[in-house]
Amino acid sequence: MFHRHLAQSPGGMDSQVGQLAYGRTTDTPYVADRRFPRNGNPEAVRKHLSAMQAEGDMFAAVDDAESDWLSA
Repeated sequence: MFHRHLAQSPGGMDSQVGQLAYGRTTDTPYVADRRFPRNGNPEAVRKHLSAMQAEGDMFAAVDDAESDWLSA
């Protein structure tokens, strides 16, 4: 599952991938996005980020995480 891969990323909550795992799509500390697609695939995460108007760095983090996930 892609969400599990995000949650196990190095750097924990300090990394953008870690923030994605916990549904944080804003810069506000410790505010989780309850609509984050925890059971979704990378494309569902991108779609959600797009709807939330997330910054480009978050999309790059999804791309990197997806590459790692597919190679695992």
